Amino acid sequence: MSEKIYILYIEDDKIVADSVSRTLQLLNQKIFTAYDGEEALGIIEKNPIDIIITDIRMPKLNGINLVEKLRQKDLDIPVIITTAFNEIDYLKKAIELSIESFIEKPIDLRKLLQTVAKISQRVETKRELERKKIQIEHFKEAISKSNLIISTTKDGLIKDINFDLFSDLSDQISKYKIEHISSLIDEKDLKIIYEFVNKYEVYNKTININFQNKIYIVNLTAFALEFDYDEISSISFIFKDISLVVREKEEIINSLYLEPITKLQNRSSLIKNINESKDFLNSLIIIDIDNFGRYIKMYGYEVGDKILRDISSKLEEFIKLNKRQNLHLFKLDSDKFAILLKSSIKIKEQDLAKLSNELLSFLESSTFLIDETINLDLSFTFGGAYFEQFDILTEALIAKDVAQDRKLNYIDFSNVTDSREAFQKNIELEKKIKNAFLNDEIITYFQAIVDKDKNIIKYEALARIYDSFEKKVLTPYSFLNNIQHSKNYTKFTKIIIKKAMEGESLLHKEISINLSYEDIINPEIIDYLEKILKQHKSVITIELLESEGLIDMEKTIKFCTLMKSYGARIAIDDFGSGYSNYEYFLSLPIDKIKLDGSLVKKVGEYRGFILIESIINFCKKCDIKVVAEFVEDEKTFNILKNLGVDYFQGHYFSEAKSLDELLKEKQ
Repeated sequence: MSEKIYILYIEDDKIVADSVSRTLQLLNQKIFTAYDGEEALGIIEKNPIDIIITDIRMPKLNGINLVEKLRQKDLDIPVIITTAFNEIDYLKKAIELSIESFIEKPIDLRKLLQTVAKISQRVETKRELERKKIQIEHFKEAISKSNLIISTTKDGLIKDINFDLFSDLSDQISKYKIEHISSLIDEKDLKIIYEFVNKYEVYNKTININFQNKIYIVNLTAFALEFDYDEISSISFIFKDISLVVREKEEIINSLYLEPITKLQNRSSLIKNINESKDFLNSLIIIDIDNFGRYIKMYGYEVGDKILRDISSKLEEFIKLNKRQNLHLFKLDSDKFAILLKSSIKIKEQDLAKLSNELLSFLESSTFLIDETINLDLSFTFGGAYFEQFDILTEALIAKDVAQDRKLNYIDFSNVTDSREAFQKNIELEKKIKNAFLNDEIITYFQAIVDKDKNIIKYEALARIYDSFEKKVLTPYSFLNNIQHSKNYTKFTKIIIKKAMEGESLLHKEISINLSYEDIINPEIIDYLEKILKQHKSVITIELLESEGLIDMEKTIKFCTLMKSYGARIAIDDFGSGYSNYEYFLSLPIDKIKLDGSLVKKVGEYRGFILIESIINFCKKCDIKVVAEFVEDEKTFNILKNLGVDYFQGHYFSEAKSLDELLKEKQ
């Protein structure tokens, strides 16, 4: 929004003055009114008047004399004369005083408003130009105080240097009298600069300047500054010395590639080196300190840091002794180091093994002192990998892990094919599991549990994952171990419980849910089960996986008692699979046991028959129901039925099916 124009109207006839002033208010500007020249001078002294409208003949001080006084004070205010007279002398004098316009009385108000509006536009333009001029001056001052400015002729001869800026570069230039811009800028850069300038373009680029054997990094701007007719007469070079900023930035970037304890290049630096070493056939050795965590527990982190620094010094010493080989040392996470071998020729397997053995002997023969009295007997495990394999760092780390598992000092990845295949399969499986969580492809299958007459009494809910990549359903055998060792295990268990209860609502049968010991001591799972059991009034059976062992009997009893208070039944699953403990019968509020398939398969053998018979008889006396799993044929079913088994489950009766399949069968 533009500022208001200050207009002063001077007229000795008060009626005319008031009338015209009211009309001028229509311009939405600031209007002042005076009735003689002297009163007008007083107003002008106190206010920044932009336009004056004045009568010629007035008492005390006429309009012409008023303008004369203003011009004497160098006040170049635009003036409009209103007069009823057409006197030559007045007109001549008015012209000499640069009067903007004459309006005859009686005043044509429309013409007056048009004239004032036209002059107001010029006043606003002048104001804007003055503001721009001030801004330009401020920019020039700011630039001169933060940059080194050199003006030259079009041929590069230096005309002027601004030393307002204090910097190392300007300080050095002030010590030496330079006559030509080429003393600072090399010919190659100058040639490009002149190409820009001669096309009336602005050159801007970060370049290096070598002045007095010192390199400066500057942001250089160059442009034509002055012209002689159409010819460039001078060029301005503005130097912004950014050497300190760039070097600080480089230091920060370099620090990101340093491991803080040993000050060696870190994992990020190793990856960067591998990616940038396209012209080399790289080999990599990973060095891991055996049982490093034990030393930290015994002596503390300060001693641990000292051990790492001592080992890094020994590794650097080894590399210096092997100057002929292009070896590069890195510190990885925790207690691991890496040596990258860059070679223009392919390294043979035996050569890398030899280098590793030499390094191992060097380290194990070294002394690692905690203080003057304690010398640590450190041991190490190495893993190696070669350039032609797809991920040299990952493969070297896998090789190191395999060497530790096999109690070897060293192994290279080419000799761990089985681990490589397992690793690749594991990556693929993790991708499938992640996809299942994202796309709601964790599903529940249900397997029927029947009575002695083969009537379906209940169902066991079984976890599955739909593999949308291969369009098939995965069983827990292929994925459960991965999920149990992930952060998503609790989420997975809650999904299975939720979907099992959804199945119970639609199938109208009792549902059994499998829970591990890890589940029953997880507060989040316990809270979720309580919430579910409050919502669903029907009975469910919680099968505790006995095959994993119920480690803390007190916690197990507490869980079972809580669940039974909500009406749930408790079963011991996989009974006889390896952890079988008759204390369960004495301590836990068990409603049923499920005989493990390994026992059921042996019911046709004498010892198997006797063992199952004794378990069933014991359960009968304790009022505990018995369920036989993995019943695969009529013969097994009949033997178990005659022994007194209460319920049966297995492919002989029904395979596990999806909820959709079961609902279709019911239709």
